[in-house]
Amino acid sequence: MNIVHKTNALIFFALLIASTDVICQPSVDQQSISEIMLPDGSIYRGTTKNGLLHGKGSLVWKNGSKYNGEFSEGLMHGKGKLIEKNGTIYKGQFAQGLSNGKGVLTYRNGDKYEGNFKDGFFHEYGLFQYMDGVSYEGNYIDGVRTGSGKFRYLNGDIYIGMFRDDLPNGNGKFTRKNGDYYIGEF
Repeated sequence: MNIVHKTNALIFFALLIASTDVICQPSVDQQSISEIMLPDGSIYRGTTKNGLLHGKGSLVWKNGSKYNGEFSEGLMHGKGKLIEKNGTIYKGQFAQGLSNGKGVLTYRNGDKYEGNFKDGFFHEYGLFQYMDGVSYEGNYIDGVRTGSGKFRYLNGDIYIGMFRDDLPNGNGKFTRKNGDYYIGEF
């Protein structure tokens, strides 16, 4: 699942490159605190280095999305919090403009993922809890349930086993709420 829209990161990066004359150009290795309006109407407040967003700062996009945290060479990089215009909130690690490392993603409807991210996707171990009580705890690869995991269904049934392409696949145990179970291939 792509949580930090790659499009925003790419647009943001492109705006930085396209607007080098708008962003102050301090001398080599000089760091300064700036307030910058980017060509798309986004506003950055924070430190810059060599004309790029660098260090701690906040960015407010024209569409209402907001980021507060660390930047490196013009991109969100380090610890930060992103609040998207649709109400989705990501708090955690960023690298090269995308969620990378440990983080927590909370959707507007209350669904929540806590775990590892890679390039904007759920990756490796994580726990996804849906507001209706359904949950998945286990491994992901590029946002897709893959490998071992535990899925708790709305009706109380539980599957523990292997997943592939977001579905039970391979060896596993399916246990119904009433205690009946099946162990085998899925």
